[in-house]
Amino acid sequence: MDTIRSFIVDGQAADRQALRALLQEETDIDLVGECTHAVDAVPALQAHRPDLVFMSVSLPDGIRFEVLSSLETVTPPATVFLSVDEASALRAFELHAVDYLLKPIRSDRLREALVQARHYLKGQRMAALYQQIATFLDRIETVSGRTAAFLKRIPVRNGRRVFFVDVSAIDWMEAADNYVCLHVGPRRHFVRSTLSDLDEQLDPAHFLRIHRSRIVNIDRIREIHPRGSGDSMIILDDGTELLSSRTYGDRRRDVLRPFA
Repeated sequence: MDTIRSFIVDGQAADRQALRALLQEETDIDLVGECTHAVDAVPALQAHRPDLVFMSVSLPDGIRFEVLSSLETVTPPATVFLSVDEASALRAFELHAVDYLLKPIRSDRLREALVQARHYLKGQRMAALYQQIATFLDRIETVSGRTAAFLKRIPVRNGRRVFFVDVSAIDWMEAADNYVCLHVGPRRHFVRSTLSDLDEQLDPAHFLRIHRSRIVNIDRIREIHPRGSGDSMIILDDGTELLSSRTYGDRRRDVLRPFA
């Protein structure tokens, strides 16, 4: 379970204490700080970078919705506004707050607000993850008439985490529906991509398309056994046998001729 770093901005000590007590009952909430004034909120939020902020609309130095506006240069936290009247609280939705709570805060309403906050944060994190992966995979582009560097690492998602596989460690890869399976020694990793997309980004000096559904690391090839049909059987260092179709025969011969 991901921990949600939370922060309270409220000028009323009793209200902060009551909210603090309710939040302590939630196992995924980590309360990282509190402050009482809007003027203190901006540097505090920038320092702590919380995921979730509980902010009163009425602070000792005024109703300060501009606190969140000043944080637009960084990823904004999910925000739940606290108010004594519904009219002021509805102003919160103009700033895309995930919810608002009327004081005194009821535990059932707080739980509803936390459900909304969790959904918001999950979507925000997944959007950032997908953007990271899309950016990383989009490595082939024209810069001043030259092609950018070939793909060096491939991001692999495993649950909520992402790790990176060095392409030099890959023995071979194969198409698997809407995914590509990377064979790295005894391990297999699945990435959401097409074999053609990866083929365009791999260094042709090290990777060879041998079949519409297979790419092999040239450095792993131990033997090649031609067949009468124009196909070939490629045997890797670990004994893996991969059929190379005649469709890719010319490319195979051109790449491997220097090694013959």
